[in-house]
Amino acid sequence: MHAKSRNGHSHIPIKNGFTLIEILVALAIGLLVIGAAYSYFISTLRTSNALVAQSRLQQEIRSAADLMQRDLRRAGYVPNGDTTNATLVNTIWIGKTASSLPNDNCVIYRYVDERGALRNGGFLLGPDGRLYMKNAGSSNTCQISSDWIAISASNFTTVSRFTVVYTGGPRPRLAIGLTGTLQNDSKVSFPLDQTITLFNAPAKGAATTGS
Repeated sequence: MHAKSRNGHSHIPIKNGFTLIEILVALAIGLLVIGAAYSYFISTLRTSNALVAQSRLQQEIRSAADLMQRDLRRAGYVPNGDTTNATLVNTIWIGKTASSLPNDNCVIYRYVDERGALRNGGFLLGPDGRLYMKNAGSSNTCQISSDWIAISASNFTTVSRFTVVYTGGPRPRLAIGLTGTLQNDSKVSFPLDQTITLFNAPAKGAATTGS
């Protein structure tokens, strides 16, 4: 029941609401908070995606380097008494896929595998920015053909550097240089250099330059 004033009229309490200015200020503050939260979310998402992409790039380059190391260490291997293949595996050929290149980017070699079969191996950097591995054929030409298969992803990584340097001696060595770059962000790259000892001591030969 409403209280009555002295003149007999009911007295209704006045309820104060928000003014238009207060509502606009509150909306502005809310938009600022939402905008800041959204910006932080987008920044965190981009950082996370960049870290994932860089991790994948590193994994791909490391995997390629590990594959090279495992296979190249077998270069020149032949079981004792295998005179048929001995002269076929005693050379490792180093060369280029194009004569205009400043450094060698191709290596070809042979060895006898655990099944007693002659294996033709090799690695080169193709003009498409992909690494290729030789798995067939006896040609010593540094040129992509059906004897070579790609070992790096074409839709993710570009291999911008693959160099091969041979050092002779009782235990020859190969210095392998690799650099991978993200296709969608050339600023993100991963260099990897390693030295591989050739325990079977194949001699260096000159591979035929590709065209």
